[in-house]
Amino acid sequence: MKKVYLALMCMASLTMMTACGGNKADNANAEKENTEAVENADEQQAEAEADAEEKTVANPADAKPLDLAALYESGDFKPGQTVIFEDNFANDKDGEQPTKWDLKEGSVEVKECAGRNVLSLGGESSLIDPLLNGKSNFLTDEWNLEYEYFANNGEQHELRLFKDEDEQIAYLRVWGEGMEYHFTKTDEENLDGSNTDLGKLINKGWNHFAINYNKGNVKIYINGKRLFNLPKVMQPTNFKLWGLEGHYFTNIRVTK
Repeated sequence: MKKVYLALMCMASLTMMTACGGNKADNANAEKENTEAVENADEQQAEAEADAEEKTVANPADAKPLDLAALYESGDFKPGQTVIFEDNFANDKDGEQPTKWDLKEGSVEVKECAGRNVLSLGGESSLIDPLLNGKSNFLTDEWNLEYEYFANNGEQHELRLFKDEDEQIAYLRVWGEGMEYHFTKTDEENLDGSNTDLGKLINKGWNHFAINYNKGNVKIYINGKRLFNLPKVMQPTNFKLWGLEGHYFTNIRVTK
C-alpha cells in the first residue's frame, strides 16, 4: 500500500512539473510575441515617419513643377483668353528685386529654382503690390486671377482685394491644410467661411490658386478644384499679396 501511495505521489509531482514547465513555455512564447509585436509597431511607425519625411519638400528647387496644361484640362478652373497682367519673373535676375512689383513691407527678391525664377518673401512678413503701367485700379467686373505658390510647413499667405486702391474689401488666407475667406457683399454685409481639411488636396510643394470674379459672383479654386462659390460680392479693383518668410510665388496672371 505504501508503494502504491509513493507511486501516486510521484506521478502527481511529475504531472505538476510538466504543467509548470508548460506554463513557463507559454509565458515565454507570449512574452516573445509581445516583444516582436512592439518591435514591428516601432518599425512601422519609423517607416511611416520616413514616408512622411520623403513627401515633405523643404526647398522649392526640389519640388516638381506643376503641369498647368493638364491642370486646366482636368480641373474646374479655366483661365481667360485676354491677359491683363502676367509675371513669371523670367526677365528678372536672381537675387534682384522684381521689376513688376512694388514692395509695401518686409523684403522680397527673385530666386532661380530648378531652372525657373520665383518670387521669394523675406523678413517676418511681406506685402507686395503689382505694377500695371501706373494703374492702381485695373480689375474690372470680369476677371480671373491665378498663381502658383509653394506650401510646406504651414506658412500662411493672403490674397488681399481692394476697392479704390486702399480700401480692403476682401481677403483669402491660405495655409498648409486650409483656407479661410472674408468678403464684403454688395449690401455691405460680411461674408466669411473656411475649409480646414484640404490636406489631401494641397501638395507638399507647388500648388495652384485661382479666383474667378464675374459681376459679383466669386469662385475659388485650389489645384483646379472649386472650393467656394460666393454670390453678390463687392467688386475689387486691385489686389496685393501678403505672406510670411519662406513663401514663394510664380506664374502670377490676371486674365479676362
